[in-house]
Amino acid sequence: MTSKFLIQKLGQFLLLFVLQVVLLKNLLVLGWFNPQLYIVFLLLFPVKFNRSAFLFMAFLVGLIFDFFYHSLGMHALSCLVLAFARPYVLDLVEPIDGYDSQYLPSSEKYGLLWFVKYAFLLVLIFHICLFFLEKGGLSELYFTLLKIVASSLASLMMCVVFRIFLK
Repeated sequence: MTSKFLIQKLGQFLLLFVLQVVLLKNLLVLGWFNPQLYIVFLLLFPVKFNRSAFLFMAFLVGLIFDFFYHSLGMHALSCLVLAFARPYVLDLVEPIDGYDSQYLPSSEKYGLLWFVKYAFLLVLIFHICLFFLEKGGLSELYFTLLKIVASSLASLMMCVVFRIFLK
């Protein structure tokens, strides 16, 4: 990892942090639409990034957002589940040519459709974990599923737009 990469990732995290905490934290449309843009930070790490370091970092990112959302570890666990699932999702959507270990999961290298599939699966996993933890079980299942789908689609659109502007 170069210092340029670390500075770039820190700047990306700070930008996403401000967008999430200042703008999106209080955006709750009709009580069921709650996008989580900050997870794009976890989606945009090199394909072959150290797994242990990535799990630890995902936990810390989630913990930071738990502090600002007062959510008692729900974001930390959801980010950890996303980080744990990431290698399996990468295997599932692996291009025919395979991955170049230095590349970020991006639409430029692997195509927009590949990035949408990759991001959708991880965003969906994240939201399933987050909203079922929030409800504490299967109570209000229909409402929870609606919230998962709506928030996942909104987050996915924001992730794709963020990735396109981040080129």
